[in-house]
Amino acid sequence: MKVDVSKLASDKENVQPVQMQNKTDEALKARENAKKAQEELIRQQQKEAAQRLQAEEEAKRRRQSEEAERQRAEQAAAERAAAERVALAAAAAEAAERAEEQLRLEAAQEQERREREAAIAEKQKQERELAAEEVNIWCKANGFGDMNSKKKSFMSGSKFPLHEAVAKNNEEMVGLMVYLGVDKVLQNSKGQTAEDLATKMNKNGSMDAILSILS
Repeated sequence: MKVDVSKLASDKENVQPVQMQNKTDEALKARENAKKAQEELIRQQQKEAAQRLQAEEEAKRRRQSEEAERQRAEQAAAERAAAERVALAAAAAEAAERAEEQLRLEAAQEQERREREAAIAEKQKQERELAAEEVNIWCKANGFGDMNSKKKSFMSGSKFPLHEAVAKNNEEMVGLMVYLGVDKVLQNSKGQTAEDLATKMNKNGSMDAILSILS
């Protein structure tokens, strides 16, 4: 077998440029891959940065929302507290007004009671004065100094105005004397009280009215 030396030399020369080209292509490809890897890394970093920024924005919005909600809750609580204070103050003022009105009413009622009692007392005083005047006039007309004075006579012995009024069946005078506080236990010369005398004189109920006054 014969070898063509010139052809081998020619093939050798052609191989070397191909190898160099392949190395160049590999280097370019490696650079492109490195560039792509760097670009991918940059995109990933940008994506992560965007995600962090978004998370921070969301956290910020959440904090702002929570803060706004807290402020609204505090404002609502403050408004409720203020409303309660106003209501309590109004209730206290109303209670004080009712108490003052009750005091005025009680004072008016007390004044009215005192005036009524004073009027009654004045009326009773006038009635007693009139009664005393009538009794004194009657006593003097019948020979007595006053309603508790004793009068003696030779024929009928000693007696008192109350006995005299009973003896004369003077129901009005007996009532006036008793009203003025005459001494009903005084006894005449026969040892009789005015009631004893009225009982002795009572015929068919004629002294019942006087006896009811004296009893």
